[in-house]
Amino acid sequence: MPLVKTILKNSSQEVIVKWVGSGTDTLTLASLVATGQTVSGTIPPSVTITGIKGSVSSTTNAIVARNLIEVLVAYGNFTYGRNDPIYAGLGEQAKEDIVVTLAASGSLILKLYKTQGYVTT
Repeated sequence: MPLVKTILKNSSQEVIVKWVGSGTDTLTLASLVATGQTVSGTIPPSVTITGIKGSVSSTTNAIVARNLIEVLVAYGNFTYGRNDPIYAGLGEQAKEDIVVTLAASGSLILKLYKTQGYVTT
């Protein structure tokens, strides 16, 4: 099954995105504009990953990368949030698009926080 992306929530500050299947997909920051929002012409959009939950086979992996830098590589069932030591790494490269790779069929949910560049109209 190919990797399918669904945006579950997209408000002025918070976005929740789910991927199911296997493969690679890019989530562009410009695509996260909510109803009544635009992307600023002077300040680039910036999004921090504030939570992550997923499930893949224990012999394969889930990778979240930004600007070719892997910010998360996980196996099996996993959940990370603000209270986990890995949280600091999830905030890196906040101005870069997010690339998700699921090596085998699985699921991944990212909770994102818009930190700058999105303007309410």
